[in-house]
Amino acid sequence: DWQTWESSYRTFILHYARLAEEEGIEILCLATELTKAVQMRPEFWKSLAREIRSLYSGEITYAANWYQDYDLTDIWTELDYIGVNAYFPLTQAANPSVDEIVEGWQPHLERIGHLSELYDKPVLFTEIGYKNTRMTTVKPWEWPRRMEGAILDEAEQANAYEALFRSVGALSWFRGVFIWDWYPNPDRMSADRITFSPQNK
Repeated sequence: DWQTWESSYRTFILHYARLAEEEGIEILCLATELTKAVQMRPEFWKSLAREIRSLYSGEITYAANWYQDYDLTDIWTELDYIGVNAYFPLTQAANPSVDEIVEGWQPHLERIGHLSELYDKPVLFTEIGYKNTRMTTVKPWEWPRRMEGAILDEAEQANAYEALFRSVGALSWFRGVFIWDWYPNPDRMSADRITFSPQNK
């Protein structure tokens, strides 16, 4: 079953590797949050990364989940960046200050920094986002539609982003973030809509 799945996945991602090369794409993410597959079959992913490099001249990463994923694999040896979908819990209450959120980042950044040093690789946050709700830094991964009684709060969202930039902006091993999410049509982002996107805010 694993071999059947891997053969199918290889066909899928090599198509995109060729497309990325044709289009001059700078970075290719070879997978996103395939925690079980990456942990159980690391040699497949290492081999796949090498094969991708034979077709694609840009840089490659894997978008690992923040929970039980990014620090439990060694496939980073074959990649250019350690990629983390960084929805770490940062606080335990509503209305945290920027300083409190920054403090909540420290144990996570210490662990990620150690991993960066171990593999001698820079880090990308391949996905990060904060909802415009009260308590957005308590469970950043939680989808708005699954939250009961969510309260609109753009100030907490703004503080979460400010704390993110203050926390990672000066780290020598950090290279950048991909914001979840961003719409090609910003007109979808009404001021009273609960969403991860910081557009129009």
